[in-house]
This record gives sequence, structure tokens and C-alpha cells, in this order.
Amino acid sequence: MNQSRRYVEYDEVREGIIRLGQRILNSADGWSPDLIVGVSRGGLVPATHLSYLLERPLLFISDGVLLGSVGSHRRLLVVDEINDSGDSLRRIREDTFGGPLYRELDVRYAALYTRATSNFLADYFLDYPPYFIADASYQHFPWEKPGNGRGAA
Repeated sequence: MNQSRRYVEYDEVREGIIRLGQRILNSADGWSPDLIVGVSRGGLVPATHLSYLLERPLLFISDGVLLGSVGSHRRLLVVDEINDSGDSLRRIREDTFGGPLYRELDVRYAALYTRATSNFLADYFLDYPPYFIADASYQHFPWEKPGNGRGAA
């Protein structure tokens, strides 16, 4: 089955990251992360940008394993580039940060792009197009290998 593909421009990504960062900084409850956690692979680019924008240290998570120590940081922001089905962020919340080692942490989630049909609502996301996706098109990001992705172009 062929799936339509939308090629995302880097300028759009950069603008979205700035807007997402502003949304986090202007959080109604005043919450601010001590540490940014980028989800490997796609979340690494937006997480790195948010780390610079918010001036916070950065760790990565790959296959549910946190690469590094949170140290004394207690407020973590987990960042992914897209919240498609919600399964990845839900797994990270339940399997990685749901265990006793991280129980005392305040972990929140951010996604640069969100599919309307996702079964997991991130704490921080942009709720308008092109960052909020109402159709089934594959979002092909600038850091992806050409030709990769679900469906045929």
C-alpha cells in the first residue's frame, strides 16, 4: 500500500522547535525541565535544539535505555520528533520511567509533530498545522536517509 509522503523542511523544524520551547517556558504551572532526554533516533535533533534553547543538559534514550545518569536532576523532559501512534512515548513512560529507579522524578513529554490519531497525549506539543497532523501522510524529516520511511514515495 502506498502512503503519501510529506517532506519536512528544516526551517519548519527550527520554527517548530522555537515555538515548542516557548510553550514549555510559558507553561501554566511554571514547570521547567532540569534535563532534556532525546529519544533515539528521530528525537535527537529536536532534543538537541531544545537543550540549547532552554540551556539544559542533554541525555539520550535508546530502546528504552537511558544513556547516562540523571544525577541530581529531578524534572526531565523527554523529546521525540513525532508522536505518531503514541506507542513509543507510552513505552518510555511505563517501561523506562515507570520503574522504581525513576519513581521520584517529574517526567514530562514533548513532541514536535503530533498525529491527531495518537493514543498518547504529550504534555507539550503544537496543536496546529503543520505540527498537528490530521492525515495519514508519512512525515519525512531532513535527517532521515533518502528513501527511508513507511510506504513508497
